[in-house]
Amino acid sequence: YSSEEAFLEPELPYLAQKFKKIIILAIGLGKGAKLTRTITGNTDCYNVISLPKRVSRALSLIKGVARSLLPPDKDADAEVKGDFKKRVFYEYFRARGEREYAPCEKILDKYDFSQFDSVTVYSYWFFVTALVGAKIQDYLKPKSKKVRLISRAHRYDIYDYANSLKYLPMRRYLLDKFDEIYPCSIDGEKFILEKFPEYKDKVKHRYLGTDDCGVSQMNDDCFHIVSCSRMVGIKRVERIATALSLLDKDNILKLKWTH
Repeated sequence: YSSEEAFLEPELPYLAQKFKKIIILAIGLGKGAKLTRTITGNTDCYNVISLPKRVSRALSLIKGVARSLLPPDKDADAEVKGDFKKRVFYEYFRARGEREYAPCEKILDKYDFSQFDSVTVYSYWFFVTALVGAKIQDYLKPKSKKVRLISRAHRYDIYDYANSLKYLPMRRYLLDKFDEIYPCSIDGEKFILEKFPEYKDKVKHRYLGTDDCGVSQMNDDCFHIVSCSRMVGIKRVERIATALSLLDKDNILKLKWTH
């Protein structure tokens, strides 16, 4: 939808070859987002959010704060250990998962899942979408012979130190629920397993990819490197400049860098 989810676009043709039916439930958008990409014939897309994004998030936050004023349940108490800010985050996370799952269930009610040998629930992020995925798995279990739960993981949904509270909610709950979690780097895999070594059979790094467009011939004798990312610190774009300076330390190469 719109300019979001560019990472999913090149995956779809591969998924379409392996699955009889694909249902995309986009929960991270705002109300009224338009479908802007061509999708395969066996794919159905839904923007499940009926409110503006900020309104939806604000309502989840209000519910989270309200719950935080009540005595915690056993799971919340064990996780936040009396830290009120963490409790608010925990309850906001849970409330947001509930809010974003509810319209998914109404959409999935339209489908007959008993016709399939198995169903795979696939979350691209190991955060709120993963919590929604866990709820979808619970919903599907009585309707399908086999339901697998898979998630990718990237950065903010792996490294708790990147959060201002140094905390990510419901990690162990999600690790218990999922069949496999795929961090996009070896470092991400190591980080999860250092904290939760008992899940070593579930957590495996899987690199992200793009289409192989082959090698094109340039018309000049210039070594031309092209990079693409946001210009923010975590992308470490300056490392490319360092690498190129090392590559051309004797100043014998003709280099061009386009970002």
